[in-house]
Amino acid sequence: MRNKGLLLVAAALVLVFGQLSFGQSTSTSSSAVAAPPNTSTIRERQDHQQDRIAAGLKDGQLTKQQAGHLERNERRVNREARDMAAANGGKLNARDRAKLNRQENRTSKKIYRGRH
Repeated sequence: MRNKGLLLVAAALVLVFGQLSFGQSTSTSSSAVAAPPNTSTIRERQDHQQDRIAAGLKDGQLTKQQAGHLERNERRVNREARDMAAANGGKLNARDRAKLNRQENRTSKKIYRGRH
């Protein structure tokens, strides 16, 4: 039964990340103010958070309901990122990246609280 839930989470991850496509930014800034993360960083962060959700489900720190809620939230953020990129010719602008970063911060806190 537990493996079935893990299999469903893994299938959802494949679906979510199989549909995403982002342009990558290669510009760097040497200013004192930290720039919002670029698209590849956002994608890496989403992958990491998916791994954290799956690990929490696997080791019993997250219930199926908690993992499902976190997965739905991640899908919403992923869909929003895809829509933002599509609206800007396949790339995210700085404001969009900052908004996605704030949303990922909130999700990260929810994952932490669920696992501790």
